[in-house]
Amino acid sequence: MVDRRGLEALTMRSLGERLGVEAMSLYRHVPNKDDLLAGVVERVLSEIEVEDNPADWRAGMRVAGRSFWKVLQAHPHVIPLLLTSPSVTHRAQELSEVALRMFGRAGLEPAEAHRAFRIFQALILGTALMDRARPTATELAQQLAELERSGGEYPLLRAVLSDSRLLDRERDFEVGLDLLIRALGSQRTP
Repeated sequence: MVDRRGLEALTMRSLGERLGVEAMSLYRHVPNKDDLLAGVVERVLSEIEVEDNPADWRAGMRVAGRSFWKVLQAHPHVIPLLLTSPSVTHRAQELSEVALRMFGRAGLEPAEAHRAFRIFQALILGTALMDRARPTATELAQQLAELERSGGEYPLLRAVLSDSRLLDRERDFEVGLDLLIRALGSQRTP
């Protein structure tokens, strides 16, 4: 339901209708809407693939980052929920523990590993959120036309918007992920 119609469409009533039961009967299984949304988070996070003990922490973080990115591409309506609700589900805690171990293997102390993990999540979630808001071809053409009318005031912006090859979301994500992993690798605790 969320994938097709968004988070707003998910109510106890709509879920009950979809399942062919009264909404009140759902409360025997899910106490409230927050728990229902936690179930959505758990379900989406269960799709993220990670290597629990990779030979190289960098390769492990790349696998996890790419998998998280692909999951967010498959479930874009869940991104706001992941950004606004605490990650207290079993799978969220499991993924956090794996990531903290990998960053620990990179030589980071626990506090630095946690900071690295938060930055790692921010890159992926932020990039996915920006991707949801990317302009359509029509909107991009309108922006470009406005820039043309500006009398050459923004030549660099006009140049990058004129070449659609430069607007490659997959490439942007891969470059960002590589930059972040390299930077985190250079932060080793002495």
